[in-house]
Parts: sequence; structure tokens; C-alpha cells
Amino acid sequence: MIFKSLCLLYRGRFLPLGRLAFRKVITKGRSQKSPEILLPPFIAVQELRLMLNIDYTSCFRLCKVSISRNKYSWKDIEGRSFECSNKRHVLVCFDTAAYVCRSFGFNAIKVSPEPEVPELTSESAIPVIAVIGHKDHGKTSLLEKLTGKNLLEYEPVRTTQSLYAMTLPFTTHSNYLATFVDTPGDVLFDVLRGRAIHLADLALVVISAEGGELQTRDVILQADSFNVQILFCVNKIDLDYSNVDIVRSELKFQCNLMFNEGIISRNFESELDNLIPISVISGHNIDKLVEKIVTCTKSIKMPCNNIKYETFLGGYSLKKFDGFIRRANSLVSSGLPPTAVGFILEITKTESFGIVLTVIVRSGTIVEGNYFVAGTYYGRVTGIYPSGEKLSPKNKISNASVGTAVFITGMKNLEGTSVDDLLLVLPQHEAFRLSQYRLQLQILKASQVSGPLLQTHWTISLKSNNEQYYKSGVIDTTKKPNEVEDSEYSPDDFKPATQSESTTEYDESEDFPDEFPHDTDMNSHLTSIYLKPVEGDEMSDEFDPWTLKATIHNKELKERWQQRINERNPNGATNAVGYSNSKMERQSQIYEDTFTEDIGRPVIPIILRANFVGTFDSLLDGLDILEKEFNVRLPLVHGGVGPIVPNDIVQAEIGNKFTYCPVYAFQVPILNDAAKHAVINKITIKSFNLYSDLLDDVKSRCQHTLEKIAKRRYVEKLNE
Repeated sequence: MIFKSLCLLYRGRFLPLGRLAFRKVITKGRSQKSPEILLPPFIAVQELRLMLNIDYTSCFRLCKVSISRNKYSWKDIEGRSFECSNKRHVLVCFDTAAYVCRSFGFNAIKVSPEPEVPELTSESAIPVIAVIGHKDHGKTSLLEKLTGKNLLEYEPVRTTQSLYAMTLPFTTHSNYLATFVDTPGDVLFDVLRGRAIHLADLALVVISAEGGELQTRDVILQADSFNVQILFCVNKIDLDYSNVDIVRSELKFQCNLMFNEGIISRNFESELDNLIPISVISGHNIDKLVEKIVTCTKSIKMPCNNIKYETFLGGYSLKKFDGFIRRANSLVSSGLPPTAVGFILEITKTESFGIVLTVIVRSGTIVEGNYFVAGTYYGRVTGIYPSGEKLSPKNKISNASVGTAVFITGMKNLEGTSVDDLLLVLPQHEAFRLSQYRLQLQILKASQVSGPLLQTHWTISLKSNNEQYYKSGVIDTTKKPNEVEDSEYSPDDFKPATQSESTTEYDESEDFPDEFPHDTDMNSHLTSIYLKPVEGDEMSDEFDPWTLKATIHNKELKERWQQRINERNPNGATNAVGYSNSKMERQSQIYEDTFTEDIGRPVIPIILRANFVGTFDSLLDGLDILEKEFNVRLPLVHGGVGPIVPNDIVQAEIGNKFTYCPVYAFQVPILNDAAKHAVINKITIKSFNLYSDLLDDVKSRCQHTLEKIAKRRYVEKLNE
């Protein structure tokens, strides 16, 4: 009975592979007679010692892992330094492991555990068309005209603020399917637009007859960088003052200028000559545009941009070493490519279906029940739904082919994956082993303390949760803001109301420092033309918390001793005291050189919930712009994807002990328990449907903060 209870309480009982299977694989490899041993780019000491049949102490000594006060420290061949407190998280590089293996007479071979993704083209693939252009140029209205669907039916405001992918037929060609990706046109959503162009087989650039904008130039740069075919169309030609020839001439001038400067690889002259003038309102030339789209997509080998799967860590393919059984646990695989690969375009969270992935299939066919790996997450596809319709059990489908945009459910949390990750469909055991190895690398990346950053090809990263803003008050004592994105619900979210709504009123009263330095070298915000993950700010080694605390302590100690000296000897210090002061100055100079004007910026904490991961990241980009504009800190102390939950209110309650800390909800609902908790504890919840309204509210908080600082300085100056 006791044994049965222990088995039921074992938290790994649902895992396909446990510790017994892990040990069985390792010990089975010892029977191999040849001296070859297959190792991944990084291997855990726990696994290496089992393969070599030695104890922990000997393996640590051979791998040059130092142990001090329950801390394990080691380095790799590229100069990276790592430190952790759990011996199971000690991973050494292949070169170190190969040196240890040679000591026991084995010949180590570096093999990559990542599966190879072949570059395939399919004649039956559904084309992916990205509709791009400046805001208010008629992109979504054009899609509604082409497909006959009301695409903004569930949008609180008539504007696109995230990526929407849908596989729908044309109204005039009901047998011809295409996957449309509707993109936001504002400069703030530059990364989202680049993500859509990266996936597209054809980029449909919509330009208003009123004139092109800077974003039109940016989308041309992005389309050229990803080598995507472009089709131009000029909308709103029904306006009295529209002139298509002027728009075409201006675009030709801009493209030739960028081509002569070497910014783009071609000048798009032929594409601009074939520019199609349309009117969404009157329907003029819509049929001609559809015919042009069908003709262009039929001549393209799809997918246009195959998945380039870079592992960064190197290693041979597993298929070359089928006959070897002495191998690491992560290398127990057939080495065959994934049966299907999908690109995670967006992630959201719903009350009925949980976490929902918007996926565009790039190769193979995803079937319900398949096991998959996305980032470090291992799971099973529990449902596939067409993205062009409302998420409902009635619309459930069994599979999705190449080029199809679908909603996929099956994930329980967002701790291991994010947008831009690839969803790899693999056999169950291979998927689980790959996810566990990636998780080991992610923990290793979080354990790195110095050296070049360890590169991984998935976007999620583990961030420490020990640098909350309220632990040090409202004054910044670090060089860069340390953003924390961790929550009870998961790290990513988005959506609802144009005007802010507060559950309670709260008086903004904050304490500020005596001095407020201004940063004079703030760079202007430039749009990125390449698709890349948004990197979190990280603190350099020079500005570690211990150094800064020691510097501040020394400065306060020096001032305190100087005050005592002046009280004892008002006429001047003795030679001994003078020598002591000069010595203290020389010692403190070591730390004073590291101070910058960033220290002492006021902190305006942000708690944010949003409806989509991509929108959430774009809002963080907007907060970064406000940080540079007002020279303040806007750290994300809590947030994610999904509705406002009671844990968000708890975080705001803690933050209100130090400064005014509301909760921002961008197009997401507020749970009843969270609303009750907010009313009882007098926490402000501000709900928004438009991103500009949310950023304007944060901007007003920044202005109010700076005004209070200026007023306080003025009063202190009068009292001097």
C-alpha cells in the first residue's frame, strides 16, 4: 500500500522516460566493444560519470569543476564561466568531456541531438500572402473584400494591432485557397511585420493614393532582405485628389535611391510598372488584383523561404552513427527529420481552450495526437482548428498541410516556448529527449556568469526573478533596467478599452531622489528591418549588485567620517587624517569610475497583461522608447498573456508599498476574484483597447513624476 501511494505521488509518473530508463540506456552502451563514444555539444556530469562508470568526485576533478560552499564553478573552451548550486545542472562542453573520455581510452565524437529539417518545396502547398503597409491605408478592408469575411468582428477597435493569419478562398476563385497574414502598420509593430514577411511567399504592399509613408520604405527593405516577391497596389483611387502616377514616381525614386546606396538588392522597377490601382470601397480592379495574385503564386516554388535550422553548437548528424550504442541519452534517436514543422506565429490564452498557438505549417502534415517540441516544451496536439473561423469545438479539423494557418491546443504553460519558435513533430520518446536536452541548455544559459553569450536557436530565455524593483525602493541602482517577466499564468499576453477604467481611485505619491541626472546621449528609435527576437536587458559584470552596494556604502561611510572630523577639528585636519582621507579617495576612485548618469533614475513600475505575445513584446518596445525619452526606468515587474488574475493584484499591492503601481490590461478580461481583490486593497486596474492610449497613460505618469521632481528641487533650492 505504501509503495502504491509513493508511485501515485511521484511527479514524473506521466513522463514517457524516467530515471530507470535513463540509466538503462547509459549502462547498455557499456557493452559496445569499439572505443567510439557519442557525445552532444554539452553533456551533464551526472550522465558522463555513468557512461564512464566513475563517481561524482572523480568526474568533477577531471572536468575541472571547482566546488566551494555548495557552489559548482567551471569554464568551457570558449571562455564562458558558469556557476550553479545543483550538481545535476553542471554541463561541460564537448572538448572537456572528450578530454575525460580519452583518459579512459575512448574516442569521443561530437553529434548534434537536433534533428535535420530538410528544405522541401511542395506544388500543392497553400501560398502565404503577407498584407503589409502603413496604418489606415486599407489593408484589412482589402482582405475583407478579397475573402468576403468580417475580419475585425471581434476587434474592440477598427484597427489591427497584432498578427492575424487565416486560410480562406478568394470570393472570385472559391477553389483557390491562400493563407493571408494581416499585419499592423504602425512603426511600433515593426518586428511583427518582419515576422510575417519572413513567412510569406508573396508580399502584398498596400499604399494609399494619398501618398506613401516611412513604413512603406521599411516594408520594402524587409521584403528585400527576406527575398520575397512583392506585388504593389494603390488603394483609395476613388478620392478626388488621388494621383497614381505621382505615387508610382515617388516609389520609383525611393527604390532607386536605396538601390544606388546599396541598401536593397534590386530596384523593383518591373514590380512598380505593374502596380495595380484599386478601390476597396467601389471594388474597382479587385478582380484584376486577384488574377495577378493567383498568377504570381502559381509561378513560385513554395515555401519561398525554407526553414534554415541553425544549431549554433555544431556536430555530426545522428544518421551517420546508427550502429553505435555507447551514446548520451539525448542522442538516442533515429536521426530522421521531423514528420512536420510549423512556425509559431502568435500565442494567446483563452478561458475555454487554454493556451492557443497560431501556427503556419512549413513542411509535412500536422495531425491531431502528434507529439511535438516547441522551444523546450514537450507536448501533444490535442486540437487543430482553422484560423479563419471562430475557435469552437464544432470547427475542429483532423490535420493541417503545408501553408495552412491553424490554431493548435495542447500546451499547459508558456515556460518553455515563445513566438518565432519552430514546432517539430517527432516520435514521443525522441520529442521528450530533445526537450529535456534543450531544457538543460537553457538552465546552463541561465547559469552563465561571464564570457560570450551561449547561443540557442529557440527564443525563450530564463530570467532571474530576484531583482524586483521594490526590493531596493524607487531609486534605480543598476546600470540597466532588469525586466522581470514571470507570472502565475505564464510569460506572454494581450487585449480590451480605449479609455482607461479604474476600479478605485488612488493618489499618486512617490518619493524621489534629491538629484535627477539627465542622459544626454540617448539614441533615437530606429526601426529594425530584420526579424529578430527582442532581447532583454542584462546587467554587465562591472555593475553587479555587490559592487554597487559596496560603492554606496563606502561613499556614505566617507561622508559620515568627514562630518565627524569637521566636528572635532573645525580648523582643519591633521596630517594623519589628511593621509587617511586621501587613501580613502584613492580606494573609492576604483568604484566611482563605474558610476554613470543612469544611476538614480526614478522607477515607474509596470504590471501588464495583454492578449497576444507579439503585441506584448511590441508594448515593451514602446516602453523602451518612453524610457529613453524621459530618462526614467519602466521595469516590467509582473505580467504576461491572459486575463487579470488575483496574483497580479498581489504584485501591485506589494508595489504600492513603495510607489504608485497600477495594473494595465490590454484587451484582456478581468477575473471576478481579481476585481474584488483590487477593490478591497484599493488597487487601480486600467483597461485599454488601443495601444496608443496605454502608452499615453504611461507617458503621463512619466511627466507627472518629472514635474514632482522639479517642484521638489525648486522648494529645496528656496530653503537653502
